[in-house]
Formats: sequence, C-alpha cells, structure tokens
Amino acid sequence: MPSFFSIPEILLTLGMGVSLAVAGGFSSFLPIFLISILARNGHLFLVGWSEWIGSDVAIILLGLAGLIEVLVSFFPRSWNAYLQIPFVNIFTSFLMVATVLGGKSPWICWSMAFFAAIISGIIYFPYSVARHYASEFDYRSYPWFIGAGQGGAVSLTILAVFLPMGALVGAGFLTFWVIMRMMDSA
Repeated sequence: MPSFFSIPEILLTLGMGVSLAVAGGFSSFLPIFLISILARNGHLFLVGWSEWIGSDVAIILLGLAGLIEVLVSFFPRSWNAYLQIPFVNIFTSFLMVATVLGGKSPWICWSMAFFAAIISGIIYFPYSVARHYASEFDYRSYPWFIGAGQGGAVSLTILAVFLPMGALVGAGFLTFWVIMRMMDSA
C-alpha cells in the first residue's frame, strides 16, 4: 500500500478538510484569510502551487474581503443581498482545502477539496436561511448568528490547522448546536 494512504494521514486530512469546509460554510473569507496568515508566519507548510496564499498580496486582498464580509454582516439588509451569492462560500472552501492539502497525493487533495465544497454548501444553506429569518423576524437572535458564524469560522480554522481531529469533533458539535437552535426558534 502506498505511503500516502496511511490511516493516520487520511484521518488527519479528513479532519482538516471537513473542519475547514464547515468553517467555510459559516464565513466565506475569514477562514481563508486566517490560512494565509498562518502560512505567512510559518505555522502552515505549503508546497508548490499553493504557496501563493502566504504572499503579501493574498493577505491584503483576503483581509480586505474578510473585513468587508464582517462589516456587511452587521447590516441585515445588505447581508441578505450577500446571501444571494452562495457560490462564494463553496468556492472559497474548495480553494482553501485544495491549497492546504496541496502537498498530499493529488487524489486525496482534489477529492477532499470537492468533498469540502459539498460540505460547505450543506452548512451554508441552513445557516443562511436561519440568518435571513433572524434578520427579518427575530432581531434579538441576529447578533447571536453573527457571533456564532464568525466565531465558529475563526475557531474551526485555527483548530483545523493545529488539532484536526479536535476540529472535526468541534465542527460536528457546532453544526448540531446551530441546527438545534434553528429548530427551537422555528
């Protein structure tokens, strides 16, 4: 059996990929911005084509996009317009996972990136519906959705890099908690 199919490596790759995908489902640009900062500071080793994410230009552009995303989230009407573009979350999750796993086997890298895009879309849809509901009908819970989404994205991204299996468990709990919260408010 080739060395790139070792069980610990597959589990760590799965943990990192799924956790980054869930983080990408909650926020488009904050996770990939954090990945670029971690890569720039040497906490994340990238090889080949994925080294672009640690460049100054990538950090500036992704930081600006993340800042705009956070600012837009404080205005419910503008956020609802932003939610109409679902492919941003899916594409950034695909790109983020493919970049982080770029040094792995191409089969593992691209299959996990595709899997991450699917997970991100699955997380994004109920989260966007819940945020839309909160912004239209339940203004008291709207700040909670901002905090849970942005905070969950940041914490899952950091955990995915430093503790992938812990992040996988955290992603499961965060997703379960958001779904239960949505069901309670319905």
